[in-house]
Amino acid sequence: LPFIGYLADIAVAISPIAEGLSGAEKMAQEVPRQIANGNTFFNIANVFLFIFFTPLFAKAAIKLVPEKKKKKTDMITPKYLNEDALEMPSTAFDNVRHETARSINLIEEMVTILRAASQEKYNPPLDKMQTLYQNVRILENANLIYLGKIRRLPLTQRDSLTLQNLMSTNTMLEGIAYTLQTEIREIVIKAIEIDWQPSQTTQEYIRQAIDSTLDVLILTQKGLKEHDYTAFEKILDMKKPYKELLNKFMQRKSERLIEASDSYLDVVRIETTLMNTFYHIYHLNRLLAKQWITEQDLLEEKKTSFEKD
Repeated sequence: LPFIGYLADIAVAISPIAEGLSGAEKMAQEVPRQIANGNTFFNIANVFLFIFFTPLFAKAAIKLVPEKKKKKTDMITPKYLNEDALEMPSTAFDNVRHETARSINLIEEMVTILRAASQEKYNPPLDKMQTLYQNVRILENANLIYLGKIRRLPLTQRDSLTLQNLMSTNTMLEGIAYTLQTEIREIVIKAIEIDWQPSQTTQEYIRQAIDSTLDVLILTQKGLKEHDYTAFEKILDMKKPYKELLNKFMQRKSERLIEASDSYLDVVRIETTLMNTFYHIYHLNRLLAKQWITEQDLLEEKKTSFEKD
């Protein structure tokens, strides 16, 4: 403010004078230019005055209006699908194997969430289930696109079988994740509604089923990543004990159906759905194991034929 008078004097001094005019006519010619020059000088003075305080204003603004934290996303991205590896089918297939193993990790996490079934009150985080399922789908899509690129390469008979097996494995894993996300979600909502609290015996049956299912998933992952076909054979060997567990559970439930109330029937539906779903996951992994063992048998036959020749 103290400098405004000086700025006005300077503006008047440098502004052109309307010679030959006087009175109102002279003012009409000179004053607009004086005002314009005065405004220019005022703006320049402001720049020089405040430019030294700009860093301080910036710091104050940052403190007053903090930067918004970026929202963390739980969405997954492919990790192993390297485009350069497409020149060698065997390396490219291994990339898909490792990426598929990540899908199995996600499904293991989904099953682990369902371990809550062995607790007194069943209320697992359903939102987390949805995110895990979406991530399985993302990896499935990425793997199938990558396999489509591999298919354009010159492939041997065994390569073609490996490609088919990896496609089947990815689509079947997506189906398993979908089953956990949809069917189990519905039965969980029902369990919450009726305040389901399973007995100790039922908890033990469900715990064994969950543990067996996790063991199967671990074996499938091991077979894929390490080309360990004995892991697939172990999956086939699990059918008898798993089936016996399921039969014992169903027999126990059928014996208790005599004079059962409607509320108890709801409990039975929840518990049998859980057990059957876990066995279904085992059954799908068993089908996958058979496919991979068939591929290995083909390789062994070729080796034997080559040695005989």
